[in-house]
Amino acid sequence: MKKQKNIDNLIDAFDFLWNEYRFVILKKQEDNYGYSLEAKNDTTGIKLEYEVRDQYIKVVIIKIINGEIEYNFYEALRDNNLKINGFGLDWILSFKNPEANYKPAYEYKVGRPFSDEVNGIRNYIFMVAGLLKEYASNMLLGDFTDFDELDVIVKKYFKEYEEMNK
Repeated sequence: MKKQKNIDNLIDAFDFLWNEYRFVILKKQEDNYGYSLEAKNDTTGIKLEYEVRDQYIKVVIIKIINGEIEYNFYEALRDNNLKINGFGLDWILSFKNPEANYKPAYEYKVGRPFSDEVNGIRNYIFMVAGLLKEYASNMLLGDFTDFDELDVIVKKYFKEYEEMNK
C-alpha cells in the first residue's frame, strides 16, 4: 500500500469539517517538521497542526470575530478583561471528559494501530478527528457557551503555574 501524503491525512481525517460543517480551507503548509492547515466556516475557525518530532496533533478551535481567525490565547492569559477566544482540543477534552484526552502517538503501546509503519500516523489523526467531532461539534456549529467556563479554568491554571514557578 502506498503511503499517503501527510497533508492528505489531515484533509481525509477531518473531512466532516468540509462536508458537514461547511468549513473552507484557508491555508495549508507542509515541511520537514510537520504539516498544518487552517480553515473556517461562518462562526468557527480551526487550526490543525501535526508535529512530526512530537508525533502529536494540535487542534485549536477559535471563535470567529469580525469574520477573521484571530487567536488571542496568550494575550488573554495576561488580561482578565479579555476573554480567550480559542481553545485546544486538549483543554476541551479535559473540561468535558478527561478520560478521552489523547497523548502523542509514540506514547501509546506497541501493537496499537498507531505503531503501524504505513498507517500509524494516519490512524492517530483519524482518532483525534473522531474526538473533535464527538466532543466539540457544538463549537463547530458556533455554540461557544463552554468558552466562558474554560476561560476561567485555563486562566486559573496558568496563574497557579506561574505562582509555583516564581
